[in-house]
Amino acid sequence: MKKLKILYFTLFVALCLGSESLLAEIQEIKTSTFDGKKFIFPADIKGRPLSLLFLAMADNRNDGELQQKILIEWHLALESSDVFAEHLSAYHFSVVNKTPFFVRKVISNAIADAYKGIVSPSKSGAIFVKNSNFFTSDSKFSLNGKPSLVLLSLENELILKLSGSPDKNKIDLLNAEIDAYLEKKKELGDVL
Repeated sequence: MKKLKILYFTLFVALCLGSESLLAEIQEIKTSTFDGKKFIFPADIKGRPLSLLFLAMADNRNDGELQQKILIEWHLALESSDVFAEHLSAYHFSVVNKTPFFVRKVISNAIADAYKGIVSPSKSGAIFVKNSNFFTSDSKFSLNGKPSLVLLSLENELILKLSGSPDKNKIDLLNAEIDAYLEKKKELGDVL
């Protein structure tokens, strides 16, 4: 019964959000991943067929560090609940606002060090912006002090957005969305 309620809630959320493309929501930004490879955000996010974007957006150090800590908690909680299956790719990006050019490498290295051993450096990085409004204009993403998890389809369609700290209900909702998407693809005969 509880899973049925979650599924109905999930369908309601999906209908409210529609199938919006993340590419339409966020302006493209050229950056690089922590392993030094060029990356165009969000265009280069490619799941198999789903992607889970862990997104921290901060305009000060304390807020950024707190969000990163919460996103690591999310990652570890999802890892222990077997969410990272063969059909899901995880990406971690920190959007850092109003940072002088000469300290960006230091900040990037500190973020990378915090993720070391937890997150793949080829699927994580720091995005430096002069103005967060450039990044989030006309978008559901804003500097609200809370990290976001964004579930995306292979076409970068927004399936689900969660924010804040991890808890069982949010993890169950995420699992329900993943299962619903995979079931829909299976019914359509799409090869995953």
